Amino acid sequence: MADQSQASFVKAETKKLKRELTLLPLFGLLYFTVCGGSFGIEPLIGYSGPGLALLLIAITPLVFSLPNVLMVRELNSMMPVEGGYYHWVKQAFGPFAGFLAGWNNWVVSWLDVAIYPVLAVTYLSCSVAKIG
Repeated sequence: MADQSQASFVKAETKKLKRELTLLPLFGLLYFTVCGGSFGIEPLIGYSGPGLALLLIAITPLVFSLPNVLMVRELNSMMPVEGGYYHWVKQAFGPFAGFLAGWNNWVVSWLDVAIYPVLAVTYLSCSVAKIG
């Protein structure tokens, strides 16, 4: 009886979760996760020229993000659960591999997020030095 009431409680709480991530924010999220936004790509124009730089900036999200989007869409339609990569890896390879996938994703997110403030400060300090 307790398991049934707990299951109904979990279903009720799951219905309260809002899933409002549409396609455009999803592409933005994947782009900034994979490509890191525009910080740090200024030397690219000097190295490759403006035409090739714009081509690389346009192609990079497609090459890296499109396979990721297609994989996530397929897995989410097959196993629509909260947890994403952690749950999918856990189902395929077991709890330890799921733990490693979740932990690695968490560590990479922290390291990736820590890079952007440093790049922003470096970018702004170079801009201020050129003005002054």
